[in-house]
Amino acid sequence: MAATLLAIYAPAKAFLRLYGVAVAGTFFVWIIILLTHLAFRRALAPERIARLPMRLRFFPYSTWLGITALLGIVVSTFYVQGLQYSVPAFAPILLLISLAYWKIRRGKGLRAIWSASKRQ
Repeated sequence: MAATLLAIYAPAKAFLRLYGVAVAGTFFVWIIILLTHLAFRRALAPERIARLPMRLRFFPYSTWLGITALLGIVVSTFYVQGLQYSVPAFAPILLLISLAYWKIRRGKGLRAIWSASKRQ
């Protein structure tokens, strides 16, 4: 729906704006992956880490370097013509997804939400 509205009301900027929001989402996902990697490795005992078949060199510095590089790219989007609003436009989408996750997680899952919606 957003793509259709952008194509109608801002056809010259539609592709770049949708692309920007998709890129902002990708940045968010990769930052979460790297933060999860940090938490995962810290939760493992040293003996278990020694048995891992693959290890990231220079951990945790390489992971922090990746997070820093991604955040630098995110900041740089504010200086790219047409991508200034990609991160702020992604914020409401992220908020809606987070609220839905919180609601599902706090409740008993999707089945509880679906059965509650069927009763109404």
